Amino acid sequence: MTEDAGLAAPTVTTNGRFIAAIFATGDLVCVNMQGKRVWAKNLGIPDNSYGYASSLISHENLLFVQYDQKKNSRLLAFELSSGNPAWQVTRDVISWSSPILVDNNGRMELILTNSEAVDSYDPKTGQLYWHVKCLSGEVASSAAYANGIVYVGNEYSTASAIDISNHSSEPNILWQWDEVLPNAASLLANEEYLIVPSSFGIVNCLNVKTGKVFWEKEFDEGFFSSPILVNNCVYIIDITGVMQIFKMSDKFELLGTSKIGEPAYATPAFVGNRIYIRGMEHIFCIEQQK
Repeated sequence: MTEDAGLAAPTVTTNGRFIAAIFATGDLVCVNMQGKRVWAKNLGIPDNSYGYASSLISHENLLFVQYDQKKNSRLLAFELSSGNPAWQVTRDVISWSSPILVDNNGRMELILTNSEAVDSYDPKTGQLYWHVKCLSGEVASSAAYANGIVYVGNEYSTASAIDISNHSSEPNILWQWDEVLPNAASLLANEEYLIVPSSFGIVNCLNVKTGKVFWEKEFDEGFFSSPILVNNCVYIIDITGVMQIFKMSDKFELLGTSKIGEPAYATPAFVGNRIYIRGMEHIFCIEQQK
C-alpha cells in the first residue's frame, strides 16, 4: 500500500442486486442492496509495488477480479450471488489498470491491459479471444472502446488504436501516437474523437480514424481521474478537485468549471441526474436543480 493509493483505491461494482468491493488487504466482500453481507473471502495480500488499484467489474451474475501482483497474477471470476469460483486464468505481467467490458458487435469481451499487451477474454468462460503486444512501462490506464476499436496508451509508451471488429481475423493496429500520454487516467473514445488526458494537465483530442490531433489544451493542474462522456460533454476532475467540462468536439470549447474544495483522484460516477464524487476527505453528491 502507498499513501496516495490507500486501502480502498479500487471502485466497487454492482449488478443491481449485489455490491462487491475489494481492498488492498486482499479482502473481497459482497453485500446486498440493504448493506447486509452476503459473502466475503480473502485473496491474500497482493505483492504489488504501488498498492492494489484494479477496480472490480461485473456482468450478469459474474464478478471479475484482476488480481495483479509480482508473482501469481490472476484474472478471477466469481458468482456474485454465492461467491463460488466460476473460472480463473493466469496473468504473467503486472499492471495497475482496471478491466473493461464491451459489447463488440454482439460478442461480449472482457479487456485487460498490462505492462506489455492487451488481452481479451470471454467473460463466461475465461477463454482468451486475442492478445496484442503494444504497451510498455508501468501501465495504470485502462483501455477505451468505441465502434469496434480498442484504444490503449500510457506514459513512456505509445497509444494504439486496435481494430477488433472482425471476429474471424486477428486484431489490427490502425495507428499509433506517442506524444503526451496518461500515467493514471484512462482514455475516452466515441465514434469520432479520442480524449487523451495526462498527469501534466495537458489534454489532447485525436481523430479516432487517423490519430491526428484536433486540439491540445493545457490546464493548470494534472489529472489522475479519468474523463467521463455525458450528453456529448466531457467531465474530468483534476487533482485539486476542479471539474473541467468541455465539448466532445474537433474544437476545444470549455463549458464550465466546478470546485469541490479538496483534492480528487477518483473518477466521478454519473447516475440519473446526479454526480457522485469521491474526494480525499468527503463524498459529494451533486444534483441538477429542478
